Amino acid sequence: MKCEICKTRMAHQRCRRCGRAICTKCHFHHGLCTECRGRLRGQ
Repeated sequence: MKCEICKTRMAHQRCRRCGRAICTKCHFHHGLCTECRGRLRGQ
């Protein structure tokens, strides 16, 4: 399954907030994808 953020690399896990499949590059610690992390930080 491809990463739902970058759409180029293989996904190995899911974001615990939005549930999207994410690769290690688009994953931020605490189980969040980079987009959910940005929303939580107000970016």
